[in-house]
Amino acid sequence: IGDAVIATDTLGLITHMNPTAVRLTGWSFADACNRPLTDVFRIVSALTREPSEDPVLKVLAHGEVVGLANHTALLARDGQEFQIADSAAPIRDPNGKIVGVVLVFSDVTERYKVEEALRESEFLLKESQRVAHIGSYRTDFTKDFWTSSAVLDQIFGIDLTYDRSVQGWGNLIYPEDREAMDRYLREEVLGKGRPFDKEYRILRQSDGAVRWVHGLGEVGFNAEGAPLSLTGTIMDVTVRRQAVEALRESNQRMQLATDSAQLAVWDWDLQAGTMIWDDRMFQLYGATREEIHGTVQDWKNGLHPEDLERAITECEAAIKGATPFDTEFRVRHKDGTVLWLKANATVLRDLEGNPVRMVGINRDVTDIHRAEEEKAKLQAQLQQSQKMESLGTLAGGVAHDMNNVLGAILGLASAHIGTQPYGSPLHEALETICKATERGGKMVKSLLSFARQSPVENNKLDMNEILREQVALLERTTLAKVRLQAYLEPNLRPILGDAGALAHAFMNLCVNAVDAMPEHGTLTLHARNVDNDWIEVVVEDNGMGMPKEVLERAMEPFFTTKGTGKGTGLGLSMVFSTVKAHRGQMAIESEPGQGTRVMLRFPACERETPVLAAALAVPEVLQAPHGSLKVLLVDDDDLIQSSVQAILECLGHTAVTTAPSGEAALAMLETGFEPDLVILDMNMPGLGGIGTLPRLRRLRPAVPVLLTTGRVDQTALTLALAHPDVTLLPKPFGLRELQKQLEKIGLG
Repeated sequence: IGDAVIATDTLGLITHMNPTAVRLTGWSFADACNRPLTDVFRIVSALTREPSEDPVLKVLAHGEVVGLANHTALLARDGQEFQIADSAAPIRDPNGKIVGVVLVFSDVTERYKVEEALRESEFLLKESQRVAHIGSYRTDFTKDFWTSSAVLDQIFGIDLTYDRSVQGWGNLIYPEDREAMDRYLREEVLGKGRPFDKEYRILRQSDGAVRWVHGLGEVGFNAEGAPLSLTGTIMDVTVRRQAVEALRESNQRMQLATDSAQLAVWDWDLQAGTMIWDDRMFQLYGATREEIHGTVQDWKNGLHPEDLERAITECEAAIKGATPFDTEFRVRHKDGTVLWLKANATVLRDLEGNPVRMVGINRDVTDIHRAEEEKAKLQAQLQQSQKMESLGTLAGGVAHDMNNVLGAILGLASAHIGTQPYGSPLHEALETICKATERGGKMVKSLLSFARQSPVENNKLDMNEILREQVALLERTTLAKVRLQAYLEPNLRPILGDAGALAHAFMNLCVNAVDAMPEHGTLTLHARNVDNDWIEVVVEDNGMGMPKEVLERAMEPFFTTKGTGKGTGLGLSMVFSTVKAHRGQMAIESEPGQGTRVMLRFPACERETPVLAAALAVPEVLQAPHGSLKVLLVDDDDLIQSSVQAILECLGHTAVTTAPSGEAALAMLETGFEPDLVILDMNMPGLGGIGTLPRLRRLRPAVPVLLTTGRVDQTALTLALAHPDVTLLPKPFGLRELQKQLEKIGLG
């Protein structure tokens, strides 16, 4: 089977063919003899299919053995194709003359196929390494040298000049990872013979970039167990590693977000009917993983009975796609606590639109619901406060007008009672009128206390002393049917306020408590320091208590559950107004049959403040008593004008000039009128007392002024203190009250 041989003369005509040549070309020697070589030996390029060169001409041209074209294909007579390797040489006679050409060729088709397959395999390997970014390497430990593929060199950023020793390999590893890598190689791979399988960082030599790679390898050992080589691959996994890290960070951020927002996550497999809960879900239900079996029934069992049907209905509607699942419901914690949860969920569907999963979050909104409930309570309290304030303003207005009426009656009655014989019918009638007006004045005073926004006095008070006085008074009046208890904390911090108003308020509370215990009971008073800057007073009884509807209206003015003639309904409302005027707080707790507890808080103080009641003090006037005074009476009420004028005339002061307004009075003074005394009303249309007094003082700096008002509030006190020789005279007043004030200022 050896090589095929064909001989030709110098003209290229075939002169000889061996059997192998006959077989390969498909030409018999008889048919081929004396035929041109190119008819029998038809060869083309295996790559381009172009006709190959004429071997005879090439030999004759060179005169020596020549190799013919590489990758040539022989076309046999029947069209069959063979891959051949060929060469040609000259045939010389004894004198060295070329007399022919011998052509030698062999069939290399199988070898070509193997080589082609190898080339294809190498190409595919290189391409797959390039596409997958996988490089290969082999380390020879005996020679301290390693080889690598082009892709590996590209991954590491090295070229053929790089140090290929084991040390050079180590220098490619990220500095912080070298020690751990050295230990891993020595102990795990070389020491225990385990495959190399590790992700680690490298430092690219070309640009200094840090990359992540995944190395795989197998160690070859000799008969004695010494390592000979390490062969494997390197894959750049930076992108995957970054994706994994990004996913980890995303999951971490999601976990932080759910933790920060205190979100509980659940996943419901609608096909299997099972649910997966995260840890916070178990916390909300107060259950353990052993107690929850992962069924929908677990979720239903935890729902509050009143919300069960609604929650299930809304959930089913969301699964059907009718509405999103966005709702709130209550659940029962294992310890019995009821929690409000806000639930949101998304239904996942398959390609046909069928629901397969429901993934949702729960958030504990119990505090929000409690805040809303508290807000509703505060709004109700605000409305109650506004109602009280409005009614207080109304009461103040009514009291002002009533004071004028009572003042006129009291003034005229007191002015004329002295002119009648004692015991006479007219004297007794006038005395009854005076007593009636005094009783009406007390009622008006109660209305004014209810309307007042600040205390008349602002003294430093010991609340314990005020409470002890009330206890002593009650012990003398309750006829031993009620037991009194007082728990008064020593060193109780003082407060600023009006002792009389506070005593009246506490007495109101105590009387209410006694009335609530018609048979027998216990009235308890507490006083203590709280919250550094406050004191607390509690009035508590164990009487009948109040139902909710009564408690809600307890502080409304004129609301009372007592029978006709047994109460005005102003008791608690006036207590509330007094507490508010002292910048305090008031709360009532009561249930039928459980008694009532009233809690009052007042801001404590640590220093003395000016006593505003000093405005009621009368400045000393160093002048001799007058005879008949020239008086300017400034008041817009005709009844007051006539009654006060009558009182003044009874006192011997007949020169009384009246002015219906502050503007009219100032006009008289500007024209030269010189009074000995001005009686000025606070509440009038126009300038009123507030606007008139400063202008009057500028016109007549020294004339004494009696500032009359039916409402002695902070405004009146401040106005009186702001100007010299001004004295407050509360309405209603009679002859005796006016005479006393005139005597105090030296005009009696």
